[in-house]
Amino acid sequence: MTKNILTIISASSLFLFSGCGEKENDKNELSQNIQPKVIQCKTVKLPEFTLSKNSNPTEAQIENLCQCLSNKLVGWEQDTVIKIVEKRENEISELHMRAFPARFGQRMKECGAFEL
Repeated sequence: MTKNILTIISASSLFLFSGCGEKENDKNELSQNIQPKVIQCKTVKLPEFTLSKNSNPTEAQIENLCQCLSNKLVGWEQDTVIKIVEKRENEISELHMRAFPARFGQRMKECGAFEL
């Protein structure tokens, strides 16, 4: 009788543990399928960019972010944006092309993009 109870407990434990693992795997698969939020500014010329997977900004927040980014980009940053948007990347110096992503990321941080 004790042996039967142990067998039932072992089988139940195996089922519980495997069931939990399946749910966790399902969650992981779902989170891996969620794509970052792609932003395309409508009123200002900025290249398409992405926000985090968990970001869910309103249209008004997107518009404010785009305006803020446009205002923060100055000098060679603005020139680089214009050339990217107009598909003239070949006119951008290698130095500016390499530096732009970090600079754009800094401007996104300044504009609160990572809190949306």
